[in-house]
Amino acid sequence: MNRKACILVVSAAEGELDEFCRVLAEESGCEILRVPDGKTALGEARRKTPRAVILAEELLDMPGLELVRALLPIHAFIHTAVMSDLPAAAFHEAAEGLGVMAQLPAAPRAADARRFLERLQRLSAGG
Repeated sequence: MNRKACILVVSAAEGELDEFCRVLAEESGCEILRVPDGKTALGEARRKTPRAVILAEELLDMPGLELVRALLPIHAFIHTAVMSDLPAAAFHEAAEGLGVMAQLPAAPRAADARRFLERLQRLSAGG
């Protein structure tokens, strides 16, 4: 049986991500699995092998970049994006060496979901 691909969204934010997640689901065809913390995300990443993980800069139980580090041994080539309002240069420095594919706004909207999916598609196609 084929399992539907999933995108894991890790954030304790509730309603502010609804539009973003709706567009991700509609335009990717993936299941969007929302979890509130890093520990739950790690368990789901082991169980589901998500196509991508989108996470908040600060989670309930750990910094977001700590979760990215913890995901690497589980899936070394997993696509990750961090929702952060850090200036681009500061974000790049903080995430250097972790293979983060994108920085998203801390409260991403529909247009951000579309840009993320376009970039994910390009990376998945090898470009």
